[in-house]
Amino acid sequence: MPPAKPDTDVSAATAARLPDALPDAIGGWFRSRGWQPREHQLDVLRATQAGSNVLLIAPTGAGKTLAGFLPSLSELVTSPDLGTELHRLHTLYISPLKALA
Repeated sequence: MPPAKPDTDVSAATAARLPDALPDAIGGWFRSRGWQPREHQLDVLRATQAGSNVLLIAPTGAGKTLAGFLPSLSELVTSPDLGTELHRLHTLYISPLKALA
């Protein structure tokens, strides 16, 4: 039996109700594909927007990579001059080097 397909297909009405936590550019990207971020991805985004550090543990195919990079992408989209600040770590993403069988 093939693995379950991630539920990325959502109705247009659902996609139109993207959370306020998402910047317009990223929300538009989701909307243009008919996608909606998963709740744990939004939880990570909200926590980092509040200044918290985050550890996310989720099963394979749950969208951990997007959850890890969504806060960085959101901050870069909303703060274009952020790239000029070179004296602090912005994102540390740790992942296995190869997928587990």
